[in-house]
Amino acid sequence: MLGGDKGGRIVKNKCLALVLSGGGGRGAAHLGIIKALYERGIKPDIYIGSSIGAIISAMMAVYDNVDLAIEKYLDFARKYGWFNLVDFPIFPQKGIKSMGGLIDGQRLINVITEEAGLSGKKLSQTRKPLYIISTDLNSGDEIVFGFPQKLKTHKKDHYQPLFYPKDILIAKALRASIGLPVLFKPYPRNIGQRKLALLDGGIRDNCPITLAAYLPDVKYIFASILSFAGQQNIDYFRKDIASVFFEFLEIATSYSQVGKSCDSALFTTKPAPAVRIVNPGLFSISPLALNKSEIMIGSAYQTMQSILDKFDDPRQFWQRWDKAKIIEFHAPRWQAERLGQARADIVSITDQRSPVERELKKKSFKAKLAKLFK
Repeated sequence: MLGGDKGGRIVKNKCLALVLSGGGGRGAAHLGIIKALYERGIKPDIYIGSSIGAIISAMMAVYDNVDLAIEKYLDFARKYGWFNLVDFPIFPQKGIKSMGGLIDGQRLINVITEEAGLSGKKLSQTRKPLYIISTDLNSGDEIVFGFPQKLKTHKKDHYQPLFYPKDILIAKALRASIGLPVLFKPYPRNIGQRKLALLDGGIRDNCPITLAAYLPDVKYIFASILSFAGQQNIDYFRKDIASVFFEFLEIATSYSQVGKSCDSALFTTKPAPAVRIVNPGLFSISPLALNKSEIMIGSAYQTMQSILDKFDDPRQFWQRWDKAKIIEFHAPRWQAERLGQARADIVSITDQRSPVERELKKKSFKAKLAKLFK
């Protein structure tokens, strides 16, 4: 389904775009979902990601082998924690020196790309097309690293991100996509005379289904999203600061961005793409919990398997769902909803009681009993 020309890669025919959201250490769950899709013969033609989703997307675009990607990711997670990955904050004797952020981020991306086997590889050297999202603080533009395409247009809804015009190292594109504001210094890049100050892709689009929809020949979009889903009842006064901070970011980015994207007129114009969004429900796991990567992969894998088990044929997953199919997911464990305008074929599914959440709740209950009868 790929062809080539002097400008890079062009996607041919009707194809499937896989979109992976940001979410810090929860990104491991993307791999569990991808593994379940691959086992059912659902293999993406294009990979698109923001932040940790960009890292997973890059691994899959380079290897097109989910088991190898999982092996490399888990090797990395066993060896490192976030705090021994980042450059030391800048604390001179006379207060904090302003340099746009506390962390440089270069050590982090160097370690990640080396462990992932991405060092030295350019965007042109992937097995499948790869698009990485970043945000320019100077203009507010969404910056896309990946070979420029002539995007679809719509008279009521024109979407025009800025494509970075050079075939650069994947590591540089990832560095531009992962930096949270204030924590990370902006990553400087130039396009001609224009100076870019690049930070996390999630600022503009943490789950970039809009880019996927506007790419030519994309017929199906699958998005794995790891953020706040709006149904939890959590006592945030008992949560750690990092979890509260990340939850705030998720509400401010993914939760609102996805809803806005799904209202795009493009999703109701024939032949509009079919969109399926799955949230594996890792609400109790901190985005910093690299040590729980294997658990998250297994839980997300089971979630995706459970969803696909509801269809006799995987192709039915992409057919327009009737009311009965939506109701099938309105059970204690599941929450499914149509998003966007009435004619849009977009369905979002959240695992309300995912395998990992049920296991954590069980352990919590046992701990309370043990403490009670101690």
